Amino acid sequence: MAADLLYRSRLYAERRQSGRRLRRRESDHLPGHLLRLIAARMTGDAAVLFRLDGARDEAPPDQLRAGLAWLHDHQFIALEGTVDAIARVWVNPAVAVRGGADPRTAAARHHFPYISVADTGMAAEEPVTFHPYHPDLWEVVYEGNQETFDQSTFLDWQCPRHGQSSVYPRLVPDRE
Repeated sequence: MAADLLYRSRLYAERRQSGRRLRRRESDHLPGHLLRLIAARMTGDAAVLFRLDGARDEAPPDQLRAGLAWLHDHQFIALEGTVDAIARVWVNPAVAVRGGADPRTAAARHHFPYISVADTGMAAEEPVTFHPYHPDLWEVVYEGNQETFDQSTFLDWQCPRHGQSSVYPRLVPDRE
């Protein structure tokens, strides 16, 4: 959400200054859409190998590269390079984090800032605020949201990949 808000607020301000119409375009949401695609591929506390050629249905490769560069420049992600159309991407834990991953470690790895969104969203003068990296700040974030980061609190819905314990009754009887 923060990436969408920041990108669109700056894009619309630029269009207003140049006297262009403010009609919305599909490409106005590309950085946020890319971020969601990357976050969906996250596994634990590891980099995401994002295939640019695998996302060519989303946008042309030059737009994908520009979107990744914008996300990197604004510290939503850290790019460790692109080889053979595969980008190695680390996601800022203020944007997305998988259960069981420690956001403090991920934030320290790339000195990610903590990103917050204004209560009034796009109506705010500055819809997104970047708080510079500091270990104490990320400790406060972790302590305040520990139940979110603790993988044991996520529902497994009896998925074999996620274990067998659940507070919910089994919907499918055990096979013997």
